[in-house]
Amino acid sequence: KRANRLFKIPRIDWVDVLKEEWEFEDEHHKSGMDAFHMTGDDLVHVRLELTLKAKNLLCEEFPLAEPDVTQEDDKWFYDSYVCQMAGIGRFVIGLGREIKVIDSPELSKYIKEYTEIFR
Repeated sequence: KRANRLFKIPRIDWVDVLKEEWEFEDEHHKSGMDAFHMTGDDLVHVRLELTLKAKNLLCEEFPLAEPDVTQEDDKWFYDSYVCQMAGIGRFVIGLGREIKVIDSPELSKYIKEYTEIFR
């Protein structure tokens, strides 16, 4: 494909080590991975207000998200950047009554379009 590919280690069955030299080094670049294990080059800001239940589940299921969780008074917030809406979208949709999307128009649009398939 002449494009960078990022694979999760558990999904790799085997690796063939080739004797050829590394090619196209100038075309390689490092892609990002967000706390929800989504990859990509473009980061999108998201901010969520979480109940204690949602905060606990977020930190348990996605430990990389924990540094971006803060408490303000009696409320919890997740404020970070994601590579794709699919990962965080599934989390928010699964806990809809426990999470409020704040100032994240891309995520709100993703959730609206996703949930429309069930109507």
